[in-house]
Amino acid sequence: MEQQENLEQRVARLESQVAELSAELVGLRGAVDQARPAAAEKPVKSAAVGGEAASEELLSWVDRAYLLPRLATTSFILVVALALRTLTDGGAIEVQLGTLLGMVYALVLIAYGWFSYS
Repeated sequence: MEQQENLEQRVARLESQVAELSAELVGLRGAVDQARPAAAEKPVKSAAVGGEAASEELLSWVDRAYLLPRLATTSFILVVALALRTLTDGGAIEVQLGTLLGMVYALVLIAYGWFSYS
C-alpha cells in the first residue's frame, strides 16, 4: 500500500515536471520565431563590383567557419617551405639536396590533398 502511494507521488511529480518543460518549450519556440524575422530583415548588400565580387564569391564558396583554420594551415605549409628555402640559401644544406627536399615536400602535399579529397 505504501509503495503504491509513493509511486503515485512520483507519477504526479513527473507530470508536473513535464507540464513545466512543455510550457518552457513553448516559450523558447516563441522566442526563436520572433528572432527569425529580425534576422531576415537585415539589409542585403548589393552586388559587388570587380574584385569585391570575386572575394564575395570565394567567401560563399568556402565556409566562413573554416576559413581561419584553413588559412592557418596554409600559412604553416608556407612557413615550412620558407624554412627549407632559407636553409638552402644560407648554405646549411646543399642546393641539390634542398631542391630535392622541396620537390618531395611538394609531392607529399599534393598526395595528401589528393587522398584527403578523394
